[in-house]
Amino acid sequence: MASLESSERSILDYMNQNNYDKWGWVIYRCTYNDDEAWTRFKNTVDHQTRQSIAKSKAPELGNKLELTFIENRGTLDNAPKDQLRAHFNTWAAKAVHAENPRRPRTPYEIYGIPRYNYFVHVDEGALQSVVYPDLHSIGYVNLVKADWKPISEQPADDELCDDDYFEEEQYEPIDGCCEEDVGWMRLAVENLGAGFYDSMFCLDDMWHVFYERPPEVVLHYFNQGRSFWTAASKYQVPSSLLFTRLYNEELAISSPSPSDSVVSQHLRWHKYDKWGWVIYRCTYNDDEAWSRFKDILNWQSRRSLSEQPPEFHERGYVNLVKANWAPMSQSLLAAGHSLEDLDETYEPIEGCSEEDVG
Repeated sequence: MASLESSERSILDYMNQNNYDKWGWVIYRCTYNDDEAWTRFKNTVDHQTRQSIAKSKAPELGNKLELTFIENRGTLDNAPKDQLRAHFNTWAAKAVHAENPRRPRTPYEIYGIPRYNYFVHVDEGALQSVVYPDLHSIGYVNLVKADWKPISEQPADDELCDDDYFEEEQYEPIDGCCEEDVGWMRLAVENLGAGFYDSMFCLDDMWHVFYERPPEVVLHYFNQGRSFWTAASKYQVPSSLLFTRLYNEELAISSPSPSDSVVSQHLRWHKYDKWGWVIYRCTYNDDEAWSRFKDILNWQSRRSLSEQPPEFHERGYVNLVKANWAPMSQSLLAAGHSLEDLDETYEPIEGCSEEDVG
């Protein structure tokens, strides 16, 4: 089985292929009670990030790291997150050109790049948790989604307009929001390195995968090539249930069994009764082959890889389809742009010449 590519190498390869020169988080200081603590915080974040990169298989990624600390006592002390979003989005629109002059300008150039879509908010609680940690807590920062809006302010949608949607569980207000997703989450400070940054690359959906409502703290780490994240020190969802590593096309198919503790705990805690894929049969030339295909999937999903017969180790593939995908051209046209603004075109697949065909 092929080994997984490291997060550092994934980020570096993507940057080199797409002419990006900078990566790393933008961090807002929103507490000004202790300058010494803030200096210690900056040193901690910078040191742990660079130390991890130096030990990786792509140490040269450290040359492209840019941790941008934004400080202004007059405007940022206890600043609300909506004010920070406005400031950050203005900064990002300019910085993406200034920091990456080799990259051609396109209408969607910041899409999927964590540096220009999320930022870090450090308030007094976050600062104290990192600089003066105790044995029973995790040092954290507040990761903010820059384009977040509450559901009530989002464009009307048939699904969202369903009365049952708004009758779902209401939560204690956070920053005046009673929805589950409040647009920011507490992230363990050790996740300001390459691992979590890589996990958020080019995948807007990953926000909803990792998200836990404050005060839970999300901790993401790697273990033997598999990516896990926890909230309040409890396993939530293993990434292997959601995607096979996007940067490696040669992985053998292997599905974790529902008896695995991570999966079973996730199902129990979130009150799900079923897990697994919906599989459409779209070829009818060979019923015997279809029966064997179903047997293989059932066997490998219900047995560990070591228990599978030798022939099941051979690599095969299925087509994984994103149900809510739409071509980028639709978004461009809706925004009044020309299709000439598409950054690059490819050989058409099912009539689509974009890189992502859904």
